[in-house]
Amino acid sequence: MPNRTERASKHPAGALHLSETDVRVLELMSRGVTQDGIAAALGATSKSIRPRVLRVTDAVLELIQQEPSKPEASASVPPDGTEDLALEDDDAALLEAVRGDRDTLMAVLAEAARLLRGRKAAARGMTTDQTDFLIRSGSMTAEELAESESEVARGELEVLEYRTELKPTVHSLGVPGVAELLNVDEAEVLHRELEGQLFAFRADTSLRFPLWQFVREGRSSWLTLPGLRALVAAIPGSMHPASVLGFMGTPQEDLLVGQDKATPRQWLIGGGEVQQVLDILTERDRS
Repeated sequence: MPNRTERASKHPAGALHLSETDVRVLELMSRGVTQDGIAAALGATSKSIRPRVLRVTDAVLELIQQEPSKPEASASVPPDGTEDLALEDDDAALLEAVRGDRDTLMAVLAEAARLLRGRKAAARGMTTDQTDFLIRSGSMTAEELAESESEVARGELEVLEYRTELKPTVHSLGVPGVAELLNVDEAEVLHRELEGQLFAFRADTSLRFPLWQFVREGRSSWLTLPGLRALVAAIPGSMHPASVLGFMGTPQEDLLVGQDKATPRQWLIGGGEVQQVLDILTERDRS
């Protein structure tokens, strides 16, 4: 069997070339259906369905593999087994890319399926909404986007858009993961989210909690980001989770630590006033 690098090199921008059947396979995978189960659902044999599973997993990795698998804020989530998934050992990279968290993997697969199911054929140019999304999420500057416009026909920017939309889900935890991280029960996690003590968003039908709001204390304990409640209240409901993630991880001109610009997350961890972050967020929302 060819290795992943050899397979990927033969299928550039693979996510853009998935068939309707491939997307259906992705949807079934997102529900935890085994390879045998997928074959039965499609009226195929396990042997014949395996190439589709490989194609689909390669496409999903294309959309997430360039993101760090262990970001600064990531939690140490014990890896789950893959015996009940349509994955084999050579595709364990999907689990590795989401810190071994099966719940997050299922959310990523479901969100990827939703995006690809609703995709449109690549246009000669990007719409104003698409360019605005990529810029405001921090994926590209206006200058970089202008230089890359000619690449749209080859699909690079369309892939970037999907990757940008998936990134918040990749770097998040579900309710069980947050409960384990903060050493509370799941009901308490839901209560804190309802009370505005935690920030969450919906990915498909899953409630997801971005990792940027959690801070390690010591070697094994985790707390929430200082000033988080005020920050949650100030984040506009219309702000895409990718834009929130981009904002929290982008150095700001008005947040200086010595001579260095700090990200809002770094600023708050370092004891900076939350109001300065809120002022930047408010001004950003007005622009």
